[in-house]
Amino acid sequence: MSALQTGLWREFPGDTLRTARDARRFVTEHLTALAAAATAVDTAVQIVSELAANAVEHASGDRIRVSLVVNSGGHLTLTVTDQGIRRPADGLVAHRAPVTAEGGRGLDLVEQLALGWGWYYSTGRRGMSVWAKIALMDETS
Repeated sequence: MSALQTGLWREFPGDTLRTARDARRFVTEHLTALAAAATAVDTAVQIVSELAANAVEHASGDRIRVSLVVNSGGHLTLTVTDQGIRRPADGLVAHRAPVTAEGGRGLDLVEQLALGWGWYYSTGRRGMSVWAKIALMDETS
């Protein structure tokens, strides 16, 4: 697997339904170029879709940033940063939504798919970043 340049990122409009689609395409293109396992690409695409959709829905900023960083152990950290000014009082928590709920499952899904995930507020500017870590190769590879 070739190395991904450190700090690879792209910005997308933060106020459109196309944002999640464009973020999925960005992740797919770069992970496929790295010869990441197909399951890793699928997992990363699902995670970025959830995180980008959350940023568009819950943040009030006009841009989001998707960042990809691969460490020497072959793990990808995928981060979505918004420019919103609203900050959840208790931060972000994954929870199980009721079966009848139309939404509210995104972070639970991220928690189930990722090796780890978390969030932090941007320093020096407004916004929140949510990250998730996945393995790029199958454990059996």
